[in-house]
Amino acid sequence: MPRGRASGQSSARATPAIGGERAEAIARAARDFDAGHRDLFERFVPLLLTRLERSEASGLPAEVLASIVKIAFEHFAGRRPGQRVIAVERVPFRAGDRAEHAGGRETGVTVVVAGNDDKPFLVSSVLGELQARTVRPQLVLHPLLRVRRDAHGSLTDLQGATDGADDGRETGAARSDPWRDESLILVVAAPLDEASADTLAGAIGSVLDEVDAAVTDWSGMMARLDAAIAALEARNVATADPLVAETLAFCRWMRAGNFVFLGMREYRIDGAPETGGLQVVAGSGLGILADPEVHVLRRGRELVALTDEVRRFYLKPWPIIITKSNVVSRVHRRVHMDYVGLKTFGADGRLTGELRMVGLFTATAYTAPPAEIPFLRLKAERVFAESGVKRASHEGRMLQNILDTFPRDELFQIGVRQLASWVPALLQLEFDPRVRVLVRRDRFDRFVSVLVFVPRDRFSTAVRERIGALLADAFKGRMVTFQPYFTQGPLVRVHYIIGRYEGRTPEIEESSLEEAVEDIAATWNDRLAAELSESPERLARYATAFSSAYAETFGPARALDDIDRIERLSDEAPAAIDFYGGGAGSSQSSVRVAIYRFDHAIPLSERVPLLENMGFTVIDERTYTVKPVLGDRPREVFIHDMTLVTFDRRAIDLVRVDAALEDAFLAVFSGRAENDAFNRLVLAAECDWREAAMLRAYAGYMRQIGLPHGPRYIAETLVKHADRARDLVRLFKVRLDPGSPLDDAGRTRREVDWRTAFEGALASVESLNEDRILRSLASLVAATVRTNYFMCDEHGSVPQTIAFKLATRDVADAPAPRPFREIWVSSPEVDGVHLRFAPIARGGLRWSDRPQDFRTEVLGLAKAQQVKNTVIVPQGAKGGFVPKRIVPGAARDEVMRVGIAAYRTFVSTLLDITDNLAGHEIVHPAGVTRRDGDDPYLVVAADKGTATFSDFANALSADHHFWLDDAFASGGSAGYDHKKMGITARGAWECVKRHFREMDHDIQSEPVRVIGVGDMSGDVFGNGMLLSRKIRLVAAFDHRDIFIDPEPDAEASFVERQRIFALPRSSWQDYDRSLISKGGGVFSRSAKSVAVTAQMRVLLGIDAASVTPAELMRAVLMGEADLLWLGGIGTYVRGDGESDAEVGDRANDAIRIPASGLRVKAIGEGANLGLTQRGRIDAAVHGVRLNTDFIDNSAGVNSSDQEVNIKIALSPVLADGRLDRAARNSLLVTMTDDVARACLANNYEQSLALSLAERRGAEAMGDWQHLMRSLEARGILDRKLEGLPGDGALGERRKAGRGLTRPELAVLLAHAKIALSYDLIASKVPDGATMRPLLASYFPPALQHAYASDIAAHPLAREIVTTELTNRIVNMCGPDLPSRLADDWGLDVEASTQAMLGALDMLDAEGLFAAIGGLDTRIGGSNQLSLYAEAQRLVRRQAATLASLGRRLAALDHAMPAVADVFRRLVSQSEGVLTAPRIAERDARMAEWNRRGAPIGVAAALAEADVLSEAADIALVAREAHVGDERLAEAARVHFAIGDALRLSELRRKGQEIPSADRYDRLAINSALAGLAASHRAMTVEALALGGKGSSAAEPGRTVEAWRAAHASSLARVEAGLAEAIEGAPLSVARLTVAAALARDIAGV
Repeated sequence: MPRGRASGQSSARATPAIGGERAEAIARAARDFDAGHRDLFERFVPLLLTRLERSEASGLPAEVLASIVKIAFEHFAGRRPGQRVIAVERVPFRAGDRAEHAGGRETGVTVVVAGNDDKPFLVSSVLGELQARTVRPQLVLHPLLRVRRDAHGSLTDLQGATDGADDGRETGAARSDPWRDESLILVVAAPLDEASADTLAGAIGSVLDEVDAAVTDWSGMMARLDAAIAALEARNVATADPLVAETLAFCRWMRAGNFVFLGMREYRIDGAPETGGLQVVAGSGLGILADPEVHVLRRGRELVALTDEVRRFYLKPWPIIITKSNVVSRVHRRVHMDYVGLKTFGADGRLTGELRMVGLFTATAYTAPPAEIPFLRLKAERVFAESGVKRASHEGRMLQNILDTFPRDELFQIGVRQLASWVPALLQLEFDPRVRVLVRRDRFDRFVSVLVFVPRDRFSTAVRERIGALLADAFKGRMVTFQPYFTQGPLVRVHYIIGRYEGRTPEIEESSLEEAVEDIAATWNDRLAAELSESPERLARYATAFSSAYAETFGPARALDDIDRIERLSDEAPAAIDFYGGGAGSSQSSVRVAIYRFDHAIPLSERVPLLENMGFTVIDERTYTVKPVLGDRPREVFIHDMTLVTFDRRAIDLVRVDAALEDAFLAVFSGRAENDAFNRLVLAAECDWREAAMLRAYAGYMRQIGLPHGPRYIAETLVKHADRARDLVRLFKVRLDPGSPLDDAGRTRREVDWRTAFEGALASVESLNEDRILRSLASLVAATVRTNYFMCDEHGSVPQTIAFKLATRDVADAPAPRPFREIWVSSPEVDGVHLRFAPIARGGLRWSDRPQDFRTEVLGLAKAQQVKNTVIVPQGAKGGFVPKRIVPGAARDEVMRVGIAAYRTFVSTLLDITDNLAGHEIVHPAGVTRRDGDDPYLVVAADKGTATFSDFANALSADHHFWLDDAFASGGSAGYDHKKMGITARGAWECVKRHFREMDHDIQSEPVRVIGVGDMSGDVFGNGMLLSRKIRLVAAFDHRDIFIDPEPDAEASFVERQRIFALPRSSWQDYDRSLISKGGGVFSRSAKSVAVTAQMRVLLGIDAASVTPAELMRAVLMGEADLLWLGGIGTYVRGDGESDAEVGDRANDAIRIPASGLRVKAIGEGANLGLTQRGRIDAAVHGVRLNTDFIDNSAGVNSSDQEVNIKIALSPVLADGRLDRAARNSLLVTMTDDVARACLANNYEQSLALSLAERRGAEAMGDWQHLMRSLEARGILDRKLEGLPGDGALGERRKAGRGLTRPELAVLLAHAKIALSYDLIASKVPDGATMRPLLASYFPPALQHAYASDIAAHPLAREIVTTELTNRIVNMCGPDLPSRLADDWGLDVEASTQAMLGALDMLDAEGLFAAIGGLDTRIGGSNQLSLYAEAQRLVRRQAATLASLGRRLAALDHAMPAVADVFRRLVSQSEGVLTAPRIAERDARMAEWNRRGAPIGVAAALAEADVLSEAADIALVAREAHVGDERLAEAARVHFAIGDALRLSELRRKGQEIPSADRYDRLAINSALAGLAASHRAMTVEALALGGKGSSAAEPGRTVEAWRAAHASSLARVEAGLAEAIEGAPLSVARLTVAAALARDIAGV
């Protein structure tokens, strides 16, 4: 195939529009062609795509563009000369190929290809068809190509053509040149379906047929026109008619290129013109009229050849008719074709028919002055003549301008007379611009032509459309077309054509039309001014305030409503809202809403969710601006007008709910209510927004107590069961509304009725989940004892923060342990909870970072606080809050500001519903219904995140005039600062010292290697690491950094730690690197990895060359050291079988280790929750020495409570002016050391108590089991919850010889104290006169001396005494003794307490413990603990003895002091009263204790207490034998002698050591021991009586001998039996019981 390359052509690769990926894709497409066609394709591409860059479709994907080009080339190359190619094809592509197509749907484009011989009108006609079918082209390419084709029509060569044919007179096909001009039209559009594509292809073919016809017959039409012109010329010569001459001129004007001829046809009149028909002259049709079936005129709705207008034309003398056809052109321009008809005449001059021409006037016809256009120039002259206007005048120039700019089609068609009649009105408009309407009715009722003049400043698209609608309605037709024209003056002229299709045209007065148009065109501001005419001030503010967009949508009447709302806006209330759309009593599902906002628009993303949460779907929205002048400055108001429908399409009565909806929206918008699905209750249940907020608050609490349903599901349930939601609101009000006229009894009856009805209604609830939700809500309402919901301030404002005080033990769904009371606080600003385990309880308020379950966190801490608080007066409490308005990424200062505000709101709300005290009178909070008793005790403290907040809380206390004043929150500026005192760390360090002391390691004088969690800026960690200069801190980490110092210099590192502790906001990064030993460093936790040095490998046991920060921290926790010091937030050690999920501290999952991974000797828990309880127990099993957090770090809460109670004691001192606040604060400072000593003593004593309990080992398992069962029976202890073993596990441990671990014993210790404190506070014990010294001793000496009477009158005196008694008894007697004595001997709390206090006093246990404590680090830890254990054993034995004597002792005056006195006298006379064996025993014991390091005084006290343990018996003997003080020693000697002789004392001692398998064993042992004691006393009394008959008081031996002689007959048998019971097998319950019976035989009791 011959081919060539035209000069100057380039390949596709050289075209800028097709570089890069497109060139590559087109190159791939080229490979589909053979070599010859490939070359043609490559030259075709740039010719086709030259203008692609300027197209909006230039972003077509490369592969798609290549496919389009390939399709175009294939169709163009395959075209045959003279033939047309039309193709409509779809090119698919994936949505991922173009950004605007998302979601991966299959899509593509439609490609239209049309190939022709080049000729006019091709592109415009094709595009016109696409536009008519609403197919929007994305890309249109129309290259003009010069091609060569072979004899078969195949393409052989191509090049670009500079110009195509422009008039149809010559085309490439007619040239002898072998190059031919061809047209290619390429259109890319949105994808069409197959049927639409086929229809489009056919339509384009039909259009191009008409183009072909018009272009092909153009020469023929010109020839026929020339013939007509010749005939007219002849007629003109004959008639000299000026109309004929003008017609000739017009025809020549058209022939000169001012008319596009599309069709021509001759008609013949059959018959007279008045009645004859019209027939087509055969063969006369040219162009689009070549088909005789094609007509361009219409009668009614039918296309015909002859109409009334044409017949009228035949009857008039005019030789020509110029009008519009009824058919739209499909060639060139899509407008109604112009119709020009020329009469034809016979030789006789008679009318024979018509030459009909259709086409389109060219642009010249519309732009040239009428004076240059035949017929129009004549018409203009006649108009001047008819109107009498002189051309040279001003009016003449005006009229000429009017005619020059008159709608040209109208000028062609309007009659001279009618146009002349309009001239006065048209001229007047120049002087008086106003609304005018000029109407021309077609005499044949086909259309109405209307000229409308409107002032320019009143004209708009909306005005134009409304006028068109008005005219169409007035003339019973439809608007066919309109043509606006902006005159040089102030008017706009619009030419309307109103098409009509049947009936006569209505006669409408132009004046009435003008009135209607005037109303339409009147400016909106004019109508508004009329509405505001009676309010000049508002008119001045709003005359021009409303935007045109607003005016186009709303009338002035609506604007008046909007003005009312805008006037209510202010800087304090910058928003308003109006729901509208229904009248009174009407219901509909669709409503409108207008939202008003000062200065700033409300984003749609904020409005839509808010309205959706109120139960609406947004259908449409528009935003308008209003710019009034308010005050002295312009303001901008945004009006958001929205169309809404209810979610479920349920009709609503807007009048009923309008106010509630508006209030709810504004409450949410202003931040007073939250934006969630609960707001749908306003619509569904006709609640107000606060009632919805109340139910939302309960739902929030339900989530916090662990119910499985989220707030949204709860809200949906309430909306679904709207009647039940209303019931819950009613129940809440019946129970708690202070405005109710009902008394408590009436409320209760009404509440029961409501609950019964509510329960019955739930039967219709099918879903179990929904049923549970509704029941839970009802349960919570019923458990609510107070709320602030009904409170209001002096301005009538209600609180946006809602608080419920709950009796949690009545909440069935609440997890264990259930507090005594809790206050749940909920608002858009903060959620919070405060839990109390008793009426008098204290604990810190924590800033939680766990919004979903912070109550779980707080409950765990409150439980820990409950056991921690056993050393202080109040029981456990804890609070936590979550600020809800912190913007993510906010600066630290902003976060703090929001957090403090949330804290203030939380604390203030707690105070709002708390009773107050005025003197001794309870003051109830106003606006609060109390369904509980008096409850004035509420104290708070600092905690995580709130360390510096106490002053804020105390300021709120002052604002509320709360009775605790600044005792409300400890640790403020006038209180004891934990960090400055270092009290928490110092207390925990006391516990740590005990661990090491008992390992004979003095950490104050010997090096101690420490790993830790925390940094030196922290209170607990920082203070703790400064408590010994021997600390060698080898590794630590906090939330920012990791510190490693493999071989630290103790002194240098201590000094450096001091430095950075004093540095504000310090971190490990501030540590002097030069002081860190080789291989160490400070590493950021944000690093990707940390290189591991050789020293770190040795220190931490790491094998890897580098580790992640998390791996390094795990290694630190698993490092080998003496002590793990926990001073940071987080849980880092779990039980070996415990999962991270169970721990509940996700932030540290990657770091946490199992207890088995610990390689330290001891742990100090300065911070809370460093280990789980299971982790502690497992660590203890693995040999790590540790207590629990609530034992170790109790000094902080201890000091806070001391502060509170000191301030309460000094409150009357402040009130009566004995001290001012400054002096009081100074006094507090002077007592700091005294407070610290008292706190540290508690840590010392509690850790000692644990050591003593631990030392009892497996032998005490029965005691622990008894204690656990007793506590469980009282509901104080939940073994499973506390991680304590069950009875089976206890038995297994006993068999294995293992006791309870220290963490387990710590729990028992705390709960034992809780139980004892409950019993004591409910008894008369705290009120006894003997307790007064205990009350005074609680306070520092300075307070005792100066303010004794104020201490005595302390409001919490009973609680303080109870606390002091509880700690003294449990710490020194052991956790199990109070319950053991009560159960064993059937004693009430008063009797058992007297027994224990008597034993402590009798043995001076406090002094003895203090003396042993003075041996710290002076003797071995084991020996010292043995001394403590012996002292405790003696106390326990003496308490049991006193308990067993029970009522007998009660007969003594001041029984316990009397017994103690006897004991002390016997001690002073021990050498004279003890038998030789007992003296030997005493001396042996003294020697042994002395050998083990006890000073002689301590050794003697222990030995004498042991051998003189029967002092109480001797006191009773003296009373029963009527022995005076002078014979007390004799009575003692006789008692001891008989006891030795019969081995009764030995039996009693060994009997107390018999293990008891169960309660009944214990009762049997106690009964036997009591019997032995009673028999022994009876024997002594009898012996003294016998001795007193003649024996000397100084000869107790003779007295005993006399007694033996009296019982000689049975004594031998009894002695033998008693000896047999003691000797041989170990003493058992049975043996002891038999021995007691034998003793009774001798004693006769």
